[in-house]
Amino acid sequence: MAIEPNLTLAVKIAKDVLKQLEARALLAECGTYLSSEGVEEFVEPGTDLRELLPKIKRCTACALGSVFLSYVRLEDKVKVDQYDVKVGDGMGLHANSVSMRDTLQAAFYREDLCQMENAFERGGSLGDDEDFGLRSYTFGMKHAKTPERLKAIMRNVISNKGRFVPPMLSKAQKMKAEAGTL
Repeated sequence: MAIEPNLTLAVKIAKDVLKQLEARALLAECGTYLSSEGVEEFVEPGTDLRELLPKIKRCTACALGSVFLSYVRLEDKVKVDQYDVKVGDGMGLHANSVSMRDTLQAAFYREDLCQMENAFERGGSLGDDEDFGLRSYTFGMKHAKTPERLKAIMRNVISNKGRFVPPMLSKAQKMKAEAGTL
């Protein structure tokens, strides 16, 4: 039986992502799940990841990585090497998409996470729900710049009480999205 996500936490995470973008501690970038500068020394497995956040100068991340980083900042439940999180040893902070999605199911529905990433990357997997996938893709295509796109996704999550809900498409929009001509 799946545990229901804490949507109140999802809203807090979305607000924190916006705060980090505003402070320029987070750079939104397509194609980069999560990468950082500032923690280059080896870090022992089992170390609380949140303890390392003050050492991190700046993170570059996609939508999923941004949400993961804010989850770590707010929840303090992620350890180095847990969920395949790696830190230091000359590589900064890195985590893979599967481990981030697994961790974030405490706050978000899995399909919402997939579609937030679909909107941010403006393509990729449409997920299990093709209509949802087309709507998220169309949502992402409305925002040319990556920081603005990530902000729009986070504002959507906040306004929808922890859910990512891209607007419904007209028949014409759906046809354009399916043809890739948005």
